[in-house]
Amino acid sequence: MGAINICMRKLLYISIIILLSSAAFAEERGDTSETSFDAFLKKLYEKPNFVKNRTTLDVHYGASAVSYPAGVLRNDFASAYPAGLGYGFTRFDDKQPIDDIFYYASEFVFIRNNSSHFKPATFEKDGITTDSWHFGGGISNGYGYGSEEHEFFFFHTGRFIWSRIDIELYPLNPFDSSALKQVDENYKFGSSWSGGIKYHLTGPVFLSAEYEHVLVNTDFHFGKWFGSWAIENLSQRWIDFFEEGMMKSYGKNWPWVNWVIKNSLSLALYELRRNNVNWPFDSREALSFNTFRAGITFVF
Repeated sequence: MGAINICMRKLLYISIIILLSSAAFAEERGDTSETSFDAFLKKLYEKPNFVKNRTTLDVHYGASAVSYPAGVLRNDFASAYPAGLGYGFTRFDDKQPIDDIFYYASEFVFIRNNSSHFKPATFEKDGITTDSWHFGGGISNGYGYGSEEHEFFFFHTGRFIWSRIDIELYPLNPFDSSALKQVDENYKFGSSWSGGIKYHLTGPVFLSAEYEHVLVNTDFHFGKWFGSWAIENLSQRWIDFFEEGMMKSYGKNWPWVNWVIKNSLSLALYELRRNNVNWPFDSREALSFNTFRAGITFVF
């Protein structure tokens, strides 16, 4: 795991360098008026009066790899299969400096069941089986390509999650049993990030595909959690601060460049936090749910 952590740190540093270099390039091009602190606050807290909230319903299904870091358990978890519902609001803003590029933002609440048994009959169930419920809320944003129909876009999502996990059958060895009791049949706080794409199929119907990494805190300490969350949030918000200038610098490449930078930062931070859930502050390991899923979203 040491080699993995080193690689993740390098990825984090590279992402930050790319971000700061891009911001500096934007400044050199004379775009500072578009990246002022006032514009940053306006983007965060004000909604243009020509943009309206649209009610959003989401249905999704996928497959999760459930895991502790190496060395915590001697047995592996069986795969789990999440099915869930989401409800929230979505906005599209096509008044951007680049033609045919639009901004997407959404806030939502969700609930999902993630069970080793909610699967096709032909799939095997090898390992420790689980049945868990996850609920919480999150925000999602990104950029896409299209005009009137807002056809295709990339998004990054952050969530706060409460989880109740049922370990259905304990292994015989006491080593594993002790670790599993930390999360079994208890409500645990956690967080997740996900990155994905959505495609406007027809009318109110959008199709989506995404990857999500959930971290479940096995031993929650507010101060350490808040410090770790603040680092993650600041790393993401720096991008928003320089966004106007960076968009003009990258032109029509901006939707996917923004997606790569934001999700690379989240990937690096979440990999570092597998073994130390409140990284860089000393804390316990996390229980992870790594999920690939597909969904149908209705935007009315």
